[in-house]
Amino acid sequence: MIEQTPEYSNEQQTAESENVPVIPQVLQLCLSCKFLAILMYSTLSLIAFVGNVLILAVFLRFKRLRTPTNMLIANLAIGDLMVSVFCIPLSYWHVLVFEDQRWVFGAFLCKCFNYLQATAVFLSSWTLVAISFDRFMAIQFAMSPWLKMTRRRAMYAILGTWLFSLGMALPLLVVNKLSHSSDGVETCLEQWDHFFSAQFVSMYTSSLFGLQYCLPLAVLLITYTAIGCKMWNSGKVPGGDCYIQARTSHKMYEKDSTATPTSGRCSKARGPSIEGSPHTVDATVARRRSSAQRANVVQQDRKESVKKLIPMVLLVSALYAVCWLPQNLLMNIFVTYDPSILSHPYILYIWWGSHSLAMFHSAVNPFVYYVTNRRIHAAVKHLLRWMPCFRNARNMALAEFDMKKRLASSFRYTSADHQMQRRTTLYKTVSNSLH
Repeated sequence: MIEQTPEYSNEQQTAESENVPVIPQVLQLCLSCKFLAILMYSTLSLIAFVGNVLILAVFLRFKRLRTPTNMLIANLAIGDLMVSVFCIPLSYWHVLVFEDQRWVFGAFLCKCFNYLQATAVFLSSWTLVAISFDRFMAIQFAMSPWLKMTRRRAMYAILGTWLFSLGMALPLLVVNKLSHSSDGVETCLEQWDHFFSAQFVSMYTSSLFGLQYCLPLAVLLITYTAIGCKMWNSGKVPGGDCYIQARTSHKMYEKDSTATPTSGRCSKARGPSIEGSPHTVDATVARRRSSAQRANVVQQDRKESVKKLIPMVLLVSALYAVCWLPQNLLMNIFVTYDPSILSHPYILYIWWGSHSLAMFHSAVNPFVYYVTNRRIHAAVKHLLRWMPCFRNARNMALAEFDMKKRLASSFRYTSADHQMQRRTTLYKTVSNSLH
């Protein structure tokens, strides 16, 4: 956080040469820029608050939306809600509005301000990592149910992100204190010298940049690159997953049709020998192939549901990488290793631009959920049906969406069973004609 931006005059330079303590002047924004900053940050805070509260209300209202992935998205919305309540209003009012950057929000908020902001950023970044791992495991190991994200595992992931975020931001809770100047102005400053050495401060700042931004971004790049390669390679197979399913069913059919009475499996399980009961063998093969096709349909549905969520999560991750890059570079790299940047005449404008871009991420996320997720889109319309813009939306939007999905799934099952029945009848006809 930028507390003071020095700009020295000739008198101050003379005082410095005489070893007289100097109070640095703080750069000020013009009046129109202050008005624009208040308007912009107030709008961002309101949009982020209303949007994330609405997303959380949707997850609480509709039980069918409480999937493991949506639980992680709700955790991401909680982090963005913390940003909208604690970070956006206090930051711009403290830095850009007051000319002497005084703190008027009390000692408690001075303690918790930077701590909650760092916690929210850690929470957002590592929740995105957890979601990317969930998508990666669902695509790479679609046939492994023991690797599937469950509600219990999602709760463990959420608990882990909270503990890690609160622990990593803990030093900021210790060092933030109110400082009183000679003219009675209170400022909220990070007083590291009273608790930690300069070497620890440098290491902690570097670790913040690495664990808050660089490492999560690297994990996101690796997981989504692997997901893209998997989807690209599956598209190169003739017919895609349907080709693989057909080959699997064909091999199963050949294996069952080449059974002999000496194996004893079919005669023991289904009664008479194969030679004596060709219809029993035909029914057994048909049932096995039908169950295999049903399993393949379930697997295909799961892959399709996973693929539908990937654009939303990928867009949120890309926005996080773009929006938080300038702020991380400014506060964790430039200010730490080159403090002279604080004397730049336009430092407040630079901070204003980088900080507002970072806060924009928390305000735009609810719109991404609404646009890219059909279920959330329908649920929001159902909650806001009393508004004029949503008055024409049907009250049963979610029920209709679920009914369409059930009908589509039922149609796939019916089509598969119908084709299997036709093939079994044809096989029986040929078999009877041969006998």
